[in-house]
Amino acid sequence: MHRYLRSCTAADVFCLRCFTCFYPQCHRTETIEDAQDTAEFARAKIESLLAQNQPQEEASKAVVKFQLTAEKFHRIFSLSEEDKLVNYYSCSIWHGNFPKQGWLYLSLRHLAFHSYFLGKTIQHCVPWTELVGIEKISGGFKVLTRTEKHTFLFFFNLDETLHLVQELSKMAVKSLLNGVEDKNEYYKFEEEFINSDKNYVQQYIDAKAQSEGYCKRFNLPLWERLDGFVNCNLWFPYTKTDVPGRLYCSPSYLCFVSKYDIRCKVIIPMNEIAVVEKVNSSVCPEALHITAKNKVTFMFGSVPQRDYLCSKISDFLHTSVTAEATGPPPTERGLQVQFVDIISPRQAVKEHLWQLHFSEYGRGVCMYRTKRLQELISHGVPDKLRAEMWLVLSGAVFDIEKFRGKYEALVERAEKVSAIVADEIERDLHRSLPEHPAYQSEVGICALRRVLTAYALYNANVGYCQAMNMITSVF
Repeated sequence: MHRYLRSCTAADVFCLRCFTCFYPQCHRTETIEDAQDTAEFARAKIESLLAQNQPQEEASKAVVKFQLTAEKFHRIFSLSEEDKLVNYYSCSIWHGNFPKQGWLYLSLRHLAFHSYFLGKTIQHCVPWTELVGIEKISGGFKVLTRTEKHTFLFFFNLDETLHLVQELSKMAVKSLLNGVEDKNEYYKFEEEFINSDKNYVQQYIDAKAQSEGYCKRFNLPLWERLDGFVNCNLWFPYTKTDVPGRLYCSPSYLCFVSKYDIRCKVIIPMNEIAVVEKVNSSVCPEALHITAKNKVTFMFGSVPQRDYLCSKISDFLHTSVTAEATGPPPTERGLQVQFVDIISPRQAVKEHLWQLHFSEYGRGVCMYRTKRLQELISHGVPDKLRAEMWLVLSGAVFDIEKFRGKYEALVERAEKVSAIVADEIERDLHRSLPEHPAYQSEVGICALRRVLTAYALYNANVGYCQAMNMITSVF
């Protein structure tokens, strides 16, 4: 490439020879009559090639620089290579009465700072799980732990740095709350993001935040990753109107939420889709007609890039695996004990209203979730339907399908729970809603014991703490 540059500074004839030698596939220069025009044409082509190759060289230099910095980071703080460096920033730390210039390193599991100034070394390394607070101040931010406080100042881009610190801290807390076995899910960064510049890392963080917002809005499993969304209309058969909203697509779910006053939400698992059809009509142009296995139909109209969306749904349907039923349906599980034999008239009226709603809007996961459903919930869910509706509306039914058999395996290993944790659980068992009929018999007490010991075994970092029995007994 340097020979290209040297040829541009040589004589016209030499420039033309270099050009025809190095780039023989370009347009023929014989058609240009003037020699000066031919040389200018050659120079322009060579400079174009040089400009095209320059960004690749700069990108490769940035990757090499990042890798060298990552090696230095692991060497200085004696950390394993599994703790990948996400990004690093030049800043100052307030030390004593003066700020000290150095480098702030942000990895998957630690926030670290290193400074070497006038023969003195300042070094701090704090795990994300030990942070109790992050405060933004003028020109920087404070990081608080249980025992100490660190103030970082003079950032080139404070907002970007603070956003990345907050996101990495959230990831660490979620990994702690979800147990040791789920840590890899939150520490799973693609190599192309880790080993590239901060723009790609920021794109990954933003995409992850979008996916988490998508999961929270529809109560989906947190590991679900949003693939994309489009603005379209949903034909609402009960009011005979088009409801404008947004259609979201991910590997396991197709979800819709309305934009305006008419509250409508739809969740369609990919393994519940029976038929997908393209429909074209004057009433509903560029439409997509979806039929679920429970015979509920959905008509999405004015779908941009409908063919591409159909291809994505087709790909996800091929990779979607329907779990084999190994026991009773998830919505029928529970203590399997009837504590109240007499159904009050009020409960009977509630059940009747809910059955009418199911007959009109569908039942189960693939149903139209409307404002009317919210009103029914606010007036109380009948005891007979409470377990089913809790699993469906909270999204717990998706977790059961994902971890089918996990709870039973943990119960079998419950004897491995430490004696201290087991004693704490036994002391609190009979304090859990003692006036409720479910916990006045050994059946309810044993069920509560199994859930608490299974969770203590699943999430050993948290184990068991006071008041867990009250929360579990309510559910």
